[in-house]
Amino acid sequence: MKYRLLQRLLILGLLVPSVLLLSSCRRNENRSEGSSANSAAPSPGATDSFEEVKTVDVSALPDLAKMQREGALTFTFTDHGISSDRSGEGYKIEGTALKITAPGTYVLIGACADGSVTVAKETDGVFLVLDGLSLTSSSGAALTCNKSSSVCIYLESGSENTLSDPAAEHEEGAAVKCKSGSAVVLTGDGFLSVFGNSKNGIKGGAGAILQILSGNLTVTAKNNALACDNYLQIDGGTLRLTAENDGIKASPDEEDTVSAGNIYLNGGTITINAVGDGISADGLLSLSGGTVDITTTGEVSESPNSSQGFGGGFGGMGFPGGWGSQNSDDQDESDDASSKGIKSGTAMKITGGNLSVSSTDHALHCGGDTVIEGGTLTLNSSKAKGIATHGDLTVSGDGTSVVIENATEGIESKASFTLNGGTVQINATDDGVNMGGSVSSSDAENHAFTVNGGRLTVFAQGDGLDSNGAFYMNGGTVAVFGPSNGGNSCLDIQFVSSYTGGTLLGVAASSSMWNEVVGHTAGEFLYTLSGGYSNGNTEIQVCDGEGKVLISEPCPLRGNIGIYFMTDQTDDLASCYFTVNGTKISPQAGNSTGSTGMGGMGGFHPGGGRR
Repeated sequence: MKYRLLQRLLILGLLVPSVLLLSSCRRNENRSEGSSANSAAPSPGATDSFEEVKTVDVSALPDLAKMQREGALTFTFTDHGISSDRSGEGYKIEGTALKITAPGTYVLIGACADGSVTVAKETDGVFLVLDGLSLTSSSGAALTCNKSSSVCIYLESGSENTLSDPAAEHEEGAAVKCKSGSAVVLTGDGFLSVFGNSKNGIKGGAGAILQILSGNLTVTAKNNALACDNYLQIDGGTLRLTAENDGIKASPDEEDTVSAGNIYLNGGTITINAVGDGISADGLLSLSGGTVDITTTGEVSESPNSSQGFGGGFGGMGFPGGWGSQNSDDQDESDDASSKGIKSGTAMKITGGNLSVSSTDHALHCGGDTVIEGGTLTLNSSKAKGIATHGDLTVSGDGTSVVIENATEGIESKASFTLNGGTVQINATDDGVNMGGSVSSSDAENHAFTVNGGRLTVFAQGDGLDSNGAFYMNGGTVAVFGPSNGGNSCLDIQFVSSYTGGTLLGVAASSSMWNEVVGHTAGEFLYTLSGGYSNGNTEIQVCDGEGKVLISEPCPLRGNIGIYFMTDQTDDLASCYFTVNGTKISPQAGNSTGSTGMGGMGGFHPGGGRR
């Protein structure tokens, strides 16, 4: 059955987001007049596969090479009106409101307590150079890019600019509004502060495309700081986003039939402080570069604790095991009060970058498949899980680092979790790794934890490794510490496990070693029911018969411990021994058909996990 998992890995390796990556701001010169930027997007629909994520045509974005400073019109805003450095065409002035009606480069300077700039619909090739502009609107957005327009907002080097809307609700609902079908790019080296006093800071409508290439952007918003229903991409710049709801969001309305809801983060430095989600995409969320630091502070319910109830069952007491784990796996996670670090509706792919999350809700959450094959992730959740995914989770890449510093459950997948490479470290107040969902024996392989390579270290107060389906180990290194009580297990496998290679070390309270680890032959592993006493800073080593250290790990547990070990590093496992703080412990060698001999744990079946 484990070979089916290898087949799944091959399939995952071929899954490539079918979204046109944006390599430049070049627009399609042959675009028909009046066509919208989302013309290549197929029909919408929910999906949990990278192959089915909707494509987005980004050719409508303006070509930066066409920005001509020579001949540019300069407009100066005051509270009394707008003046131009010379007469020209392609614009209209009504009091303190400027409307751009033709392609060209327009320089905007000055300050106005009640003014606005609007780009007319279906106007391509508009370059707005902000060079010391402070603009507040009393009735709507300070800057509006109308339907199917193509606009570049350029921040002049050294300039400081401000755009604000009123606190009262208004039709645009944002300080900067990019209407349906518009394509807007932000670049330059200057500074822009956006205050979304009514609702959003910067908002893109149905079919809109928003790209940030560079610049220093600060957004403070009553709702979402930076949002675009269709497609949002960040390639560079320094962004500081503060929101009473979400920091970055791509979420089409129910009646929106053209938007993909995709977010691409390829570079830049992004700092987000949000009450809602830090980053939320209804479609694909891709992180390939840059530095992202997210803090969410919303009030959310405590994540269901799978060690509540009787967890794996108290040894020798005859309680059916797995009550708490099964119940929590079947519970749906409500998004009514969502304060997740990063959330994706259909698919999440992380290939690079530095991500740091401190959240009250799940640090990472995906409604579909999640692939992590690069980058450095540091995740903290005060009330929920480190990584929660409803689809398959795959971690690969030698340089990949995932550190879950604090969470209730470290990693939960309602489908499967495959570790091919990289390092994963987990510190959990409940289960370390949990393959959840309602699982039957015929469906065990679809809810499998498979280790083919890499390194996993788990510190768990609940079950260390808890699979409601299967556990396959074919390579890599896994070290599991915990629990320290008899209500959970270090290794808790419900239906089937298989070992073909790698190194597995399990350390727990001596009455909490495992519920059931089935499918082994005699001599495949070493164990000791009592491995001595751990003082909370204990070094545990496993050595071969010649004294070579095969694995050495610090153990944070306190009290009497049991140790479980298997490896393919030696052909003579029976000659291996443990050391606990330098004291040699002679283990037993054997196999397991349940929990017999290891404290009589309940397993997921009454009477010690019997088949």
